[in-house]
Amino acid sequence: MNDRTILAKQMAQDARLPEEFRPSGIFRAGPPQLAIVTGASGFLGRYTVRSLLRSTRMNLVCLMRGDDPVFARKRLAHSLAQTGVTEDEMSSRIEVVLGDVSHPGLGLPATQFDQLANDVDLVYHCAAEVNWARPFSRLRLTNTLPVLELLRLCCTGPMTPMVFVSTLAVCFSPSYAGRVDELTDMFPHAPDMPLGYAQSKCVAESLLHRAAERGLPVSILRPGLICGDSESGQSNDDDLLAALIDGCSRAGSTADSDWMLDCVPVDFVADVLSRVPKKSLNGLQVLHLCHDKPRTWREFVSSMNLYGCKVELMPSEAWLSTAFTNRDRIGRRLYAYRRFFQPGSTGKRPYECYLESKQRRVSSTKSQQAFSEMGVPIPDLSGALVGRYLDYYRGAGLLQGFIGERPLPAGTVFPRD
Repeated sequence: MNDRTILAKQMAQDARLPEEFRPSGIFRAGPPQLAIVTGASGFLGRYTVRSLLRSTRMNLVCLMRGDDPVFARKRLAHSLAQTGVTEDEMSSRIEVVLGDVSHPGLGLPATQFDQLANDVDLVYHCAAEVNWARPFSRLRLTNTLPVLELLRLCCTGPMTPMVFVSTLAVCFSPSYAGRVDELTDMFPHAPDMPLGYAQSKCVAESLLHRAAERGLPVSILRPGLICGDSESGQSNDDDLLAALIDGCSRAGSTADSDWMLDCVPVDFVADVLSRVPKKSLNGLQVLHLCHDKPRTWREFVSSMNLYGCKVELMPSEAWLSTAFTNRDRIGRRLYAYRRFFQPGSTGKRPYECYLESKQRRVSSTKSQQAFSEMGVPIPDLSGALVGRYLDYYRGAGLLQGFIGERPLPAGTVFPRD
């Protein structure tokens, strides 16, 4: 068998939902009182916890890895404090439980697992290893198989709906050239997806589809790039956007690429997570969280230049063929993404699968309607918001080529405002 056949076989095996995983069909009486949140200390997780604390009355169980519950709670408190969650908010409504979603039974004693299965009303699964270099064979252990353990909990005792954070990257595969809406089944095309991360999420989605077919209420959210807080500008220092800001400002140049920044602010994604209906009549709902008014990469680079960080646009092929030959030139953050930008075994650069012509195949019409019904508007990617992001990146030391004396004054107009 060739490598693709072996990969497809492994994916098909991982996508099988055991026959005994069948929801009871019985909901707990009354409004939801208790929810599990995984990945609560991560960038999206901490905002999700904040949104749940402020828009619902539920108490939260935050599943945390570690050996010391006191240290785990302090680690979570430090993470939540970055979003403005106070110690009083946390102490009154959050319980930290030591466990690991990648272990059988979530790494919990059987009695504790059964107790949670009986008591918990909702599961919010935000935990994931977001790695664009590792293959599916590695990421299935952290991103795919844990979904099976959470489904085990959801199907034990009363029926527990799950809200799962996937990725818009599952909508892109070279073997599928059609339009992708919220109901398009991309699993048959998963072996051809250029990222192991996308593959691991796609197979996890397939498990959730099977559970929904058996009656479990499931919500799948597919965010594109998640950018910073729309109010504070606080961003994720370790994502692709931060790596590009850091690397391109160091090099003083970047690829003149047909890429749309359809990213959505992290607080918007968290608010959708906390408000998405949990008891869908058909068992499954899928939402595409991408911006309805994206900016182009060229516009963003122009904004960097206006801000005071000189970055020159160069022909893509010329820039890509030289940028990743010298780690010191672009810095460790962007260099870590080299496999995303360099030719793989097929001779194609993975990033080419996500350029504008492919992005326009993804439809979010149903999702946009759902956001409107939830009353959760997408913050505009305005010059003011981009300016807040650049303020944050500058403060974090990621605008290496900054040449201005001060940030842009209030009211500065960015391209297309």
